[in-house]
Amino acid sequence: MKTVFFDIEALPNYFLILFKDADSGKQYHWEMFEDKVIDGTTGVVEAIYNQCYLVGYNSNQFDIPLLLYLAQNKKATNKMLYEKGQALINKRQMQFNNNEKSIDLMSLCFNVTPKSLKLIGCSLKMPKLQDLPLPFDRPVLEEDLPLIRQYCENDVLVTEALYYHKDVQNALEIRKAVEEEYNIKGLLSKSDSSMGNVLYKIWYSQGTGLDPSEFAKTQTNRGVFPFSDALIPEISNSFLTASGKYIVKALSALKLDSNSKKNKKKTELKYPCVKAFGLVLQYGAGGLHSKDLPEEYNATPEMTIRDWDIENMYPAICINYSINPLHLDDCMVKRYKSTRDERLMLKANGQGKTKKANSLKIMLVSYVGKFGSEFSFLRDDLCLLQVSLNGQLLITKLLESLYCTGFKLISVNTDGVVSLVPVGRTALYESIVNDFAKGFNITGEYNTYKRYIRRDVNNYFSLTATGIKVKGIFDDEVYLTKGFRFPVLKTALKKYYVSNGELSVEEVIKGHTDIYDFCIAQKVGKQFKVFYGEEETQHSVRAYVSTKGKEITKHKMVKDKKTGKDKLSVSTLLKDKKFVLFNDYVEEADYQIDYPYYIAECQKIIDKIKKVEI
Repeated sequence: MKTVFFDIEALPNYFLILFKDADSGKQYHWEMFEDKVIDGTTGVVEAIYNQCYLVGYNSNQFDIPLLLYLAQNKKATNKMLYEKGQALINKRQMQFNNNEKSIDLMSLCFNVTPKSLKLIGCSLKMPKLQDLPLPFDRPVLEEDLPLIRQYCENDVLVTEALYYHKDVQNALEIRKAVEEEYNIKGLLSKSDSSMGNVLYKIWYSQGTGLDPSEFAKTQTNRGVFPFSDALIPEISNSFLTASGKYIVKALSALKLDSNSKKNKKKTELKYPCVKAFGLVLQYGAGGLHSKDLPEEYNATPEMTIRDWDIENMYPAICINYSINPLHLDDCMVKRYKSTRDERLMLKANGQGKTKKANSLKIMLVSYVGKFGSEFSFLRDDLCLLQVSLNGQLLITKLLESLYCTGFKLISVNTDGVVSLVPVGRTALYESIVNDFAKGFNITGEYNTYKRYIRRDVNNYFSLTATGIKVKGIFDDEVYLTKGFRFPVLKTALKKYYVSNGELSVEEVIKGHTDIYDFCIAQKVGKQFKVFYGEEETQHSVRAYVSTKGKEITKHKMVKDKKTGKDKLSVSTLLKDKKFVLFNDYVEEADYQIDYPYYIAECQKIIDKIKKVEI
């Protein structure tokens, strides 16, 4: 079956469908202007829809419903198609595609907040970043049609590039394998979380014999309850120090309101921040982390830097303590355990990177979050709190055990602890950790660092005997789901620390030849007008800091707090810096990059990181 990339533009007096054959690259247009079909027949559109894999972006909620609407309303006018499109965009008509032969890359790639296709194009380093060049809600002229076709074609090119990205191809292969295993269809457009929704219902149906319609809308509402209800005595009663007991008491005093969405937000619950065990510990809905200073640690012949991470901490707690929603049969936690055990067996047999192992990992990771989802039949806020709260206390217990035995702790983040371990005390360190793991029936992984460098707990560089481990500003991989902001800075920092400072950031930056990596990409909100110098420009912006450029500013009208009158508010993309707008790739012998700016940004980070003598 052929794969076809496609996109639709629906304006008040112009409607365009653009298809592109994945194999041949051939394009096909279906166009209606002023209620007259100027290119194509609906029969061909229907044939493509019925006989091809259609790949789009946000296509399940917009393009496919419009295709179906056109097929069912062959006398539809431009006005009818435009109004249908606006109803879909504004969610006045919720219509989701159930075509098993289509792939919506937006719903596949994003669990929650999607990223615009324009910014996806920046992450893919596509040569053209283009917004719709004309107002979407006004009629267009016939001479405007080539410009709109070009815009639509560019969106299709980005969609095509996204489809062939390694992460997307890997996700699709996993879903195809799961579809075959479960003998189902319709997973190719599902995010990890959405795929979990489908499979968890299958699990429960298989375990109970019930049809999904009999339990899909069931949930447990706990009302208002104290955190103390979620404590697992084996963990909470294990603390021996005043600090440990204080932390349990402080967390126990919090309350959760299952009826209130606001009280479930991280900002609504004032989790404690505690100085204990030589660290500043911040507890929270997302887990425990230490508030770390920017520091550099280097191992010596007498002192090692050791990291120990709990393996699958949340699944382990869920399984070890049989955490199961009150309204559901315990077949769910049993199936969850068998899934965990199967994945561990695959890893032990050297098959931890297979499609099967990866699909099992998705099911393990997604499961616990469903306890707190208002859309899931697994919803039971007490279960979610039991897992997250006791996970934090579990790792706190390890901190207590190590600290009280004289080990210096330098960082903790969710499920891992980094410690300084004298060479002569290595056996004692491992004995404490192993006894802890055995006592709570968990497993973990040791790492030994030659160097450990951090700006803070979520931005670090570590060097092991076999490679490096990086996160945040030291990780120069461009991720589809994250923002795009001067990737060259991350590359320079990473290479600087890999070389132990022998390769300066100035050498890396001045020697870097990929102009895209000097760019920042941003989609400015519709409440603003965007200006490049004095010229108004589109809201999707890609630009690099230059010695020859112009300011990029955002303008909007706001109320003056004193007078109540409207006034113009102007903000800049980057204060006191000039940019060259790079929405369209241009090859230059000299891009006139403002190298001192990029070098200074790296140096600010390096200068903040202080070496610690160990």
